[in-house]
Amino acid sequence: MLFSASASVADLIWSDEFDGAAIDQGKWGYDILPAYKYNNELQEYTSASANSFVKDGLLHISAVPMGMGGIPAPEWCHATKETGRLWPAIWMLPTGSPNKWPKGGEIDILEHVTCDANRVHATVHTGAYNWPMNKQVGSSISVHDVRDFHEYALEWSPTAVIVLLDGNEYFSFDNDNTKDLLT
Repeated sequence: MLFSASASVADLIWSDEFDGAAIDQGKWGYDILPAYKYNNELQEYTSASANSFVKDGLLHISAVPMGMGGIPAPEWCHATKETGRLWPAIWMLPTGSPNKWPKGGEIDILEHVTCDANRVHATVHTGAYNWPMNKQVGSSISVHDVRDFHEYALEWSPTAVIVLLDGNEYFSFDNDNTKDLLT
């Protein structure tokens, strides 16, 4: 009995090797937003070179403490609550969509919620699936050391969105035709 195998190889349509002296503005852009713009979170979105830069073939993204309006933050002299948690994330929002979040869509390729140590999360937000409706669609995976280098990948086809960590699928969202931007 003879069997034949055929493999389907996806075409790479976007990547960045960070081999230039600066962030490639043709591939990357900045959202410049004031604090409390999203989720009532005290964070500013800036294009400051202290926050993001390319060095030695690596993209560096750093949270830099700043006060409101870019005024340097004062030192803490007393606090009764533990503060200073970060929420590193790689996510995608549509551009030019007439729909506002969440109906316009959002794909979280990676979210590392620091209160959930050594786990990363992938989530899709749409008009039908989002946290305000208590209908989250996502998954998480344990990572031995989130501080190590890892490869995150997104495969997006007309039928599904698949997120991979180091070549292993850890989240899949099938198009269920709810007529959201992502479906």
